[in-house]
Amino acid sequence: MIKGFRQIASFTMFSRVLGMIRDMCYAYFFGATAFSDAWYIAFKIPNLARRIFGEGAASASFIPVYSSALHKSQQQARKLACSVITAIAGSVSLLVLAAWVSMGGYSVFFGVTDENSLIFSLTAIMLPYAVMICTAALMSGILNVHGHFAAPAAAPVILNIAIISAIVIPGYFWGAAAEKLVYFAAFSVLAGGVVQLAMLIPFLKRERVVIRPLFEFKTPEFRRIMIMFAPMVIGLTATQINTLLDDVLAWLLSGSEIKGAAFVFWGREVTYPLWRGSVSYLYYAQRLYQLPLGVIGISLATAVFPVFSRASAAGDLQQLRNTLSKGLRMSILIAMPAAAGLIIVSRPLISLLFEHGDKFSRSDTIDTMNTLLFYSVGLPGFFWQQIVTRVHYSRFNSKIPAMTAVLAVLVNFMLNITLVWFMNIQAFALATSVAAYVQSLLLLHLLEEPVREKIWRDTGPEAARILIASLAMLIAGTAVMGKMDFIAESIAGDIIRLLAVIPFSAGVYWVLVKLMRVESLKYLTGKSEL
Repeated sequence: MIKGFRQIASFTMFSRVLGMIRDMCYAYFFGATAFSDAWYIAFKIPNLARRIFGEGAASASFIPVYSSALHKSQQQARKLACSVITAIAGSVSLLVLAAWVSMGGYSVFFGVTDENSLIFSLTAIMLPYAVMICTAALMSGILNVHGHFAAPAAAPVILNIAIISAIVIPGYFWGAAAEKLVYFAAFSVLAGGVVQLAMLIPFLKRERVVIRPLFEFKTPEFRRIMIMFAPMVIGLTATQINTLLDDVLAWLLSGSEIKGAAFVFWGREVTYPLWRGSVSYLYYAQRLYQLPLGVIGISLATAVFPVFSRASAAGDLQQLRNTLSKGLRMSILIAMPAAAGLIIVSRPLISLLFEHGDKFSRSDTIDTMNTLLFYSVGLPGFFWQQIVTRVHYSRFNSKIPAMTAVLAVLVNFMLNITLVWFMNIQAFALATSVAAYVQSLLLLHLLEEPVREKIWRDTGPEAARILIASLAMLIAGTAVMGKMDFIAESIAGDIIRLLAVIPFSAGVYWVLVKLMRVESLKYLTGKSEL
């Protein structure tokens, strides 16, 4: 598990670094405007498929059953893999066709504004990527079961390289306008999806798994996967659904030069609580808090899931409980200081990454920073969501994650529409964080008694020590940052601040967790196996 975790985290870190470079390109060429808002919503719709299938339901429902089938018969396991890929890829293809027809019909019968037409056209171009990434996700799941983690983790790197190239080459070297660049980027998503699929095929052949259309849909193993799949779509993707819901609500509740500053509700004129650019603030803040979540949180959950599945298949609840406890403590060890670190360095980090050219201003930096603060406090909840959900799935229980996810989405929605009038765009970030804690705590509470037994006793004292160390880090880092106000606001000034504060804050945290003898530290350093 540790070996797989390190491989996944390493390649994911590289992918996230490229993703950050991609986002810097967005900020430079698109800024935080109505135009960028439309691109981020359009990109997130097909990208949600990657979250659902690449890191979610398809893999989560498929891996336990495929692992079990592999122990019984390798030939039957290969047939099962082909049948599942045929079913999922075919179903998503039909959904893509239905979406195209629906968007076309809506445009014909109801018409769309210029702002909304951009979302429609970009979404239509990128929708086939959903089919590609679903197939690639299942291929990655097969490789993970066979102990191959590097190639599946490296595949997302391709997408970022494709998008960066599609924006920088025509934008910087040819001087193409943003209106054209956005379409280059959309088509590059499709190209990246094709390459992702192509790079996984040779590794599957090494395991003698040849993907081909197969329609053996009546086997018990296939039915088990499909029964688990639908609830898992809901259960594993609550945060992703919430962030997409945030974007759509922010778009609808934002005023613009075209829409005006107010709307009529029940005969009364109501001022829009937001303005165009709000979706962009959410996107940039999400990208920063998702860096530790993607590199560590999802990587850890991906690596631990086969361990959960094997322990459940063997009926070894003691191993399952111990692995869960250690996984939760390791996630806290990273999530809490990551949250504190993001709060400390938010302003110089956002300024350094995005505040370039004439499209992203200082006020945009402040709005993004304030949004990031409320996302940061939810990091431990986001980490726990990923791990505890997979424990339920390893026990072939998909109903509880689905029910808690629905509750989390409802909590997020109610907080959004209530708090936005008082807190501006920051309300959406706070609502998402609260919903993550609600779901993760409910998931823990609803585990089987033999599995959750002593979990709070095992994690509580260590979590308290980590919290103390993180708060001390936050106070010390904020104090040092405040002492550097004399440094000029510039790229060089931001770099100096970050180079001074990050090592100092990390050092404070490291010393404190060492002094308090936090046991999880030895799992992170490799001195002990999970």
